[in-house]
Amino acid sequence: CSGTYGYTILVTHLKSYGKGLFNVDTGWAHFPVKYLALVFRPFRNEVLPAEVFAVNQSGVFARAGPLEIFVSQLCMPPDMQFDSGSESPAFVSADQELRI
Repeated sequence: CSGTYGYTILVTHLKSYGKGLFNVDTGWAHFPVKYLALVFRPFRNEVLPAEVFAVNQSGVFARAGPLEIFVSQLCMPPDMQFDSGSESPAFVSADQELRI
């Protein structure tokens, strides 16, 4: 992942490539390549669909593609309370309508 460009999901078109250089220290070959790609670059405070994989009293852990997300309990509405007594830990709203 690059902070500037994000995650490369799929290379859609190879525009050009050049002659490779061999790195004797690592054994890797480096090629100059220009391409068009589908990228995933989320922004701070962007709303993303994500799958929750863990919940504890500190907050919620989720995945959106290759990105792992943590939402702190401090960033949740004040009526959301941690409930560890049910079959799986969750944050539940006071009116019991929302459950994370």
